[in-house]
Order: sequence, then C-alpha cells, then structure tokens
Amino acid sequence: SGASDVYKGRALRWAGRAAVSYWHVAITRQSLRFPLTPLVVSLHLIYLLRGIRHNRRSDFIIAGLILGFGLYTYQAIRMLPVVIVAAVGIAFIFNAKTMKDRLNYVLNLAVLVAISFSVFIPMFRYSVDYPELFWRRTTGRLLGDDVIQETLADGTVIYRDASPQERVEAFMSNVP
Repeated sequence: SGASDVYKGRALRWAGRAAVSYWHVAITRQSLRFPLTPLVVSLHLIYLLRGIRHNRRSDFIIAGLILGFGLYTYQAIRMLPVVIVAAVGIAFIFNAKTMKDRLNYVLNLAVLVAISFSVFIPMFRYSVDYPELFWRRTTGRLLGDDVIQETLADGTVIYRDASPQERVEAFMSNVP
C-alpha cells in the first residue's frame, strides 16, 4: 500500500507538470494530435507486455482496444502492428514451451487483431473509399511530394508531377 501511494504521488506530480508545461499546453491548444502518441503507445505496451508475460486474453483484448482507438489519433501509431507481431513472435519463440502455450499466443494475437480491426472499421472504410487522402501524409513522408513546385528563371511558378526517379531519390533520403 505504501509503495502504491508513492507511485500515485509521482504520477500526480508528472501529470501536474504536464498540465502546466508550456510546450504541452501550446501544442494541445493548437489541436495537434501527436502528443497522444506517447499516451497510446505506453498504454498499449503496458497491456501488450502484460499479455505476453502472462499469456492472458484479457490483456490482449485491452491492447486491441487501445490499438484500435489509437489508430484514430496519429499516423505514427500505424507502426504499432509491426511491433505487436514482432513482440508476439519473440514470445512465441522464447516463452512458449508447450504446444498449448503456442496456440494461446496465436489465438490471443488473433483476438487482438480482431478487436482492434473492429474498432478501426470506420476508418478502414474511409481508407478504401479515399486511399489517396488516407495515405497522403505517409507517402509524402516516404516518397516525397507527388507534385513539385518550381520557380522558373522569369519568376513564373509551375507545378509538375514528380518523376519516378525523384520519388526513389526522396525515398532513399527519407528512410534513414
């Protein structure tokens, strides 16, 4: 009980610091979504790692709900499924001693995917209907902009489509 009170006190102090932090307040007042990324990732990792450690379905269900809702917050969360597959794969290889444990990991991963996808269905429908809008920022960050603005010698501004070579060059410079 005493240790629990210490952690609650620390959590309250950190929450208080975040509530009055200049950067946190300035960013959230502008309705930017990226401050939600650490919250979603930390909550998700707490339940994913608990689920992996104890191989409990309830933790995988909560991790699936957090992932499903988290996919609505910021594009960086779209990398979490890769982390999930890697983490469960590592647990499958190193933690699962019996066939029953392996089957439980596979079923729990399937439950996590099903729960998170069921929460993500409306956004999935949007991604199917408007893929260019859904993936615009991601492809722009990886492959560069698809339309390039150039200023000619006489000061005229023109817009042109990026060539495949320019997209490959942008990808090579953005990946690192």
